[in-house]
Amino acid sequence: MDIRLEQIKAPVSAEDVAFLAKGLTGVWEHIGAYAEAGLLEPYLDEELKRDDVWCFVAVENATGARVGVVTVTRFSMIRYLGCGYEVEEVSVLPEYQGKGVAPRMLELIVERFAADPQARKLLIRTNGDNAKKAYGRVVSMTDMVSMHKPLNLLPADPKSRG
Repeated sequence: MDIRLEQIKAPVSAEDVAFLAKGLTGVWEHIGAYAEAGLLEPYLDEELKRDDVWCFVAVENATGARVGVVTVTRFSMIRYLGCGYEVEEVSVLPEYQGKGVAPRMLELIVERFAADPQARKLLIRTNGDNAKKAYGRVVSMTDMVSMHKPLNLLPADPKSRG
């Protein structure tokens, strides 16, 4: 599928918030509740003012339809005298899955961030078999082990936040 990436910047529009809530439901099913509670918009406005966080919407060139979302963060890599970029969320609307959108989004991300002379790596993590196949068309799988410790996770219902 022929797509382009459009960057979402602060201040976000109501249309952007609605699409991001819809588009990110595939990676966290409760994001819509946070959008409806009015919590997503101010969060996005604050985060997207930063110079190390990007949010892109994939747009089908032929129709102008919004078909997916990809977010990226930059982090320091002191040992390489540069930085790395990590793809945080990749989500394609169900009706566009299996049409090459995710690999094309990653190709466009690689093109964009490879232009940074300080960029040393682009990272992406997944545990989904379909995602592994799609991402493997653009990036190489390594034997690196990813470990994490959940911290301050959000509850499913924003009203139950402490």
